[in-house]
Amino acid sequence: MKEKINIKNALIVIGLLSVGAVIFFTKVKKSGEENYYTVEKKDVNLVIESRGYVESKENAQLYFKFVDKITEVYVDEGDWVRKGDPLVALSSSSTNLDIKYAKDSRDMALLDKDLFVENYQNDVDDVGGSDEYEIQLKTYQEKASRAEALYQKALLNTSDTVLRAPFDGNVSKVMVEKGELSSLTRPAIEIQNIDNLGVYANVSEVDVEYVNVDDKVEIVFDAFSDKVYTGKVTKINPAAQIIQGIAYYRITVVPDTVPETLKVGMNADIDIHAESKKDVVALPLYIIDDLQAESGKVTVMTDGGTKDVDVKLGLRSYTEAEIVEGVLEGDKIIYLQ
Repeated sequence: MKEKINIKNALIVIGLLSVGAVIFFTKVKKSGEENYYTVEKKDVNLVIESRGYVESKENAQLYFKFVDKITEVYVDEGDWVRKGDPLVALSSSSTNLDIKYAKDSRDMALLDKDLFVENYQNDVDDVGGSDEYEIQLKTYQEKASRAEALYQKALLNTSDTVLRAPFDGNVSKVMVEKGELSSLTRPAIEIQNIDNLGVYANVSEVDVEYVNVDDKVEIVFDAFSDKVYTGKVTKINPAAQIIQGIAYYRITVVPDTVPETLKVGMNADIDIHAESKKDVVALPLYIIDDLQAESGKVTVMTDGGTKDVDVKLGLRSYTEAEIVEGVLEGDKIIYLQ
């Protein structure tokens, strides 16, 4: 019996402690200190934050136009080359065969035409008379012209057996080896002019509508984090690229100056000063309740107490929003800290 009483007492104590805890935490939640904010006019600046990266403005991936055995790779990754320098070469055996076949076809077409003209000169009636001669001569001339064009094209294709540097620059990637076959779909060489660098950023489809050419930017390179560089947006790519299911648009940024040791592949934090409004009614986001894309609610002090007011939002930054409707300059807003 005594053991039952002790268990009962213990349960009562636990119950009282639970009720006390609920009351205590409820009071703490409700006793959030009320704060007052006086509505004022200020400048609202929309700054879009993005990660940037450094690339060469002048870069190219070079492909072969036909499949053949690679006989020479003249460069290594990192090599500096001049415009026109040979980079990779293919075997020219198949190309030489194409040229021989095209030349033989051209020579045969010319011989056929010459024999036809000779026959006409020896016997006009043998070719059907002068009218028929003109018709057939035109046909022979057209065949000879087509054969000549194919021969010239074959000669031109000899230049396709060697990939050459399209500009002065550095070889950034060599993607082939001597002895393997070339590919029509895989680049053989990548080259970049590392003396002509650009800074780029990917801006989401949500933010890109606010970005315009000539917007000012601030750049902090990861490798040179002690200095802020300035610049501007010079180009917005109209086509999106999908990254993890989200559409992003490539933004080109031209800095006013860059570090002397800036290199391809370096990263940076980029702030794009996309839009601003001067001297407008604005509120910090943290005092707006039920915050939506274009609306929210606030509690306004009145002579008779308080009232909840719907507000319409305009331009928003990461910390505050322009108030288009709902409150006026000088109104007092109540919020819980």
